[in-house]
Amino acid sequence: MAVFLSPGVFPNEIDLSILPRESGPTRPAFIGTATKGPMNEPTLVTTAEDFIDKFGEPTSDSYLGYAVLAYMEQGNQAFILRVGVEAALGQVADLADIAIDTAGTKEDGWGRIPVFTGIDFGRIALREVSAEAPLTFHDAAVSDINYNDIDVDATDGPTTATLSFSVTDYTGSIDDSYIMLITGAPDLSGGELLDGAEFEIIRNSDGTVVASGSLVESGVPGTSEDIVVGDGTTFAVVVSGTSPLEVDDTFTWAVQPDNRDFTVAVAGDTSPVEHTMPVATHTTAAAFIAAANALLGGADDYEFQVNGDGLPEIVTDTAGDRIQLEGDEAFALEVGVTQWVYDIPRASVEGQDEGTYVITTANDRVKVSIVGAEETKEITVSIPNSLTSTPDVVSGRLYIAGGIDSGERYFESFALQVTDDDKHVVIQTSDDHLTDSLKLKADFSNIETLRFADELDINFPYSGAYRVFNDTRLVMPDPGVVDPATPESCEDDPGSAQCTADSSYFENIVGFLVAASPGTWINGYTATLQNYNQEAGKFELILTSPAGTVVERIQDISFDPNATRYIANILNPGSTIGGVNGNSWVHWVERPTALDNDPINDPDNLVIRNPGEFFTRAVSGGQNGIPDAAFSSELDAAIIGNPALSTGIYAFQNPEAYDINLLSIPGTLLVQ
Repeated sequence: MAVFLSPGVFPNEIDLSILPRESGPTRPAFIGTATKGPMNEPTLVTTAEDFIDKFGEPTSDSYLGYAVLAYMEQGNQAFILRVGVEAALGQVADLADIAIDTAGTKEDGWGRIPVFTGIDFGRIALREVSAEAPLTFHDAAVSDINYNDIDVDATDGPTTATLSFSVTDYTGSIDDSYIMLITGAPDLSGGELLDGAEFEIIRNSDGTVVASGSLVESGVPGTSEDIVVGDGTTFAVVVSGTSPLEVDDTFTWAVQPDNRDFTVAVAGDTSPVEHTMPVATHTTAAAFIAAANALLGGADDYEFQVNGDGLPEIVTDTAGDRIQLEGDEAFALEVGVTQWVYDIPRASVEGQDEGTYVITTANDRVKVSIVGAEETKEITVSIPNSLTSTPDVVSGRLYIAGGIDSGERYFESFALQVTDDDKHVVIQTSDDHLTDSLKLKADFSNIETLRFADELDINFPYSGAYRVFNDTRLVMPDPGVVDPATPESCEDDPGSAQCTADSSYFENIVGFLVAASPGTWINGYTATLQNYNQEAGKFELILTSPAGTVVERIQDISFDPNATRYIANILNPGSTIGGVNGNSWVHWVERPTALDNDPINDPDNLVIRNPGEFFTRAVSGGQNGIPDAAFSSELDAAIIGNPALSTGIYAFQNPEAYDINLLSIPGTLLVQ
């Protein structure tokens, strides 16, 4: 019953329990594909910038980004669910190539860089071999001899002439051709056909006049005395019939070198074995490699093989050994390299000046720093003063008087042949310090060393790092069934080349830099890993965008799991330094525990592997999970999802977890 407290004021009670509630603000959920971001994890975004930061820029193959950005012009919050084709066993290749791993291994579809330790082999990469660009090995020869009578005499008729080669040992390095031009008429007073005719011989490759003079008839009528061209060939001019040579008549011919001989020196071998390729034409790298390897014997410390790019290469048997192609230039040019080409995988510095050098008290002290995993060693060497010091003398002094401390050799030096006549001084780490870095202490605090580097023309920054072992495979080879520390290929065929390659991968892998989320967003970014501050066992990681902008620089990184600044503690989500989300760009995935990497369960089962330095190595392998139109049903299935796994649409099946009132599926543009 109403109680009236004031005259003229009458309360009126109305039951509103059956009236609908007013609608609140729109909070949609968008489902679609993207180039970045977590998979099947509803993620709240509140601005357009927030969406781009978490899921990447809009792309032409997905309408998700455009739809969300359009909504954000009016709205201020939305849930985003990224979907895509997920990796599964037994997928056809077209799906496996674009699928994304969601099982936790972060392999398929995730941008990755494998990080290795261990020094690489000495390698000389050769050119591509194909039917269009074959490798042809042949003896020296002269061919295509032709004579051109410039003006046929109306009375005597055409002149009949040719060249008769008595020596065909062409000594040049390339296939070439020549032209012999008659520049003066023969003496016709005695009815001679060629005697007295003046000539020039021109090499067509460079236009050089290689010989000139007058023809002298020999004791054989119509035949000249021999003409020595100077390239290993000798010939006589032969004119038959009654018509003589005339001005502007020409002879042409082609030559090819003997390009069959090659010599490869490993680790400075002073007496390498020369080999001769069989006369043959090879249209595939495999055929060439088989023919070359068939020549090698026990004295050869190298072999021919195919590299990761499908090109033939010459590789040392022992990691860390330098390699150099010596011998005839013709072979080198045929296989696409230069004579004296070399490769030094160890940390080294090389002077670019071939000498002689002026060594005085101003530049005769050389300080070298060797930076290892556990210590940094500095050694100073004194070079004898001389105004005409040679590469052999300087390198010999560096080797004999330097590089040794307490009976242990840290570096060595040698004179490297770079042309037929020139040598360079090289300083490199020793056999016992293959994976150390080397630095010439050339600075204003060590002015003599700085001047020494200037005299030899050693380039800034006067330092070198060993070239780390590398394998282009982004994921580990399959482990063995019996022993996971052994590759499966070695259990199947212990003597196979695949077993050798997989074993090297197992032996040298340190871990993987892996994108913070799957997708193509990070493909093309590059990483540089280098020593930090010349301190043993410390590293600096630099990430650079495709535009060349440094997006991340992390210093003082350790690869010791027991260290505070262990790389996983810095990069990974939930780590002590990385925080809740970890690094925005890359995380760290350790090598398997079976590979001496299980310090938690077995403290004795840990071998600290410090990686080798690498520079501007590209991140690759990212995929977006978007198939072509032929597999649209697989993408439809990903959008619908699985209620048991709360994927796809079913990720929003719990209204208490995700309060949404609109579901939008913008769609994806599939390639036909």
